[in-house]
Amino acid sequence: MKVRERADTYLTLFFNALGTKVLIPVIFLEDVKDGVNEINTID
Repeated sequence: MKVRERADTYLTLFFNALGTKVLIPVIFLEDVKDGVNEINTID
């Protein structure tokens, strides 16, 4: 996972969609799920 690109994406979304408080957590949760799946796949 490219942490810096992720951070830039979140910041961009945050400033572009300040009124949309649902968008960022949803995308973040999707990334967390992907991360968990990757970790489970490594085993």
